[in-house]
Order: sequence, then C-alpha cells, then structure tokens
Amino acid sequence: PKLWLLDRDGCINADVGSPGVVRREDLHLIPGSAGAITRLRLFAPVAVVTNQSARGKGLLSAAGLDEIHERLRHLIASAARGGLASEDGSRWDGLYVCEDALPSSRKKPAAGMLLEALHDFTCEPSEAVMV
Repeated sequence: PKLWLLDRDGCINADVGSPGVVRREDLHLIPGSAGAITRLRLFAPVAVVTNQSARGKGLLSAAGLDEIHERLRHLIASAARGGLASEDGSRWDGLYVCEDALPSSRKKPAAGMLLEALHDFTCEPSEAVMV
C-alpha cells in the first residue's frame, strides 16, 4: 500500500471502553504495536485516524488530548528504541482526530477523516490499508 491508516484505541493502545482514554495515565500500548508501526513505516507512511468523542462531550480538554497524544508518541518511541526504529522511525506521519460527540461525516465509521488522510498523502482508496 501507499498509506497505512491505523485506529488508535484498540490498535495502538489498549481500548479502555467508554468514554475512552481521558487521562494520560490510562493510556497503555498494546504489546508489539510500536514495533509494528516502525515496520509499517519501512513500506509506507502511517496515519492515525481516531474518534475522540470525549472532547465533544466535554470530558477531555484540548490540552488533555494533546498530552495523551504526546504520551503515546513517547511510549511508542520508548518501546521501539533498540528495535528497528531510527530516530523518528517510531512515530506516525499523520494524526486525524474527530472530536464530534454525535455522528458526523468525519466520525468513523463515516469516511471523512479517511478521505482527508488520502487527500493529504495523495493516495487513492485502493492504495491504502485501514487497520
């Protein structure tokens, strides 16, 4: 593929159920996910596409969500160090977040965020893989 599209919760980090990860302390990597991202990036860019409706419900601030994603970057880099990771090999290439509490054209399972990523990476749907 020309682009890997990865969901965040349940694919990279453990899914904690509703309302989702609302504190950075609740974020834990799924074993092997950091190494998988590193290996996927050897072949194509990786974009994370994630629904974060806790923001739209007022359960999580913008700063709190930023802290959670910074922790995720740190956990991925720490877990991948010593493996195939280069200095930035354990990071993702794009992050797409839908904060809508209600169904919308961006919120998965709708295709909005996926189409944004495809556009940004100049990729046709048939050239991408969603995990």
